[in-house]
Amino acid sequence: MRGRPAAGPETIPIRFVGIEGNRVRGILAPYHDPVRGCRLETVFSDQLRADTIRGTYESRHLEGGSIQKGEWQVVRQSIQ
Repeated sequence: MRGRPAAGPETIPIRFVGIEGNRVRGILAPYHDPVRGCRLETVFSDQLRADTIRGTYESRHLEGGSIQKGEWQVVRQSIQ
């Protein structure tokens, strides 16, 4: 493993977020990838439906330029 050793969870600030209708788009501040040992910048684009946000992301390695793509979702749950 390159770079610094894993130090536990890291809070990653959202640098920009925009909402238009039920679409959400945002950019995370650059952050350290503990697996590859380099810095990433991630853009996400999502759609809000009821209690679910589902979308895609694209992470670009700032040093090498390679790109990773994927999907994610989050569901709001009530606390009782």
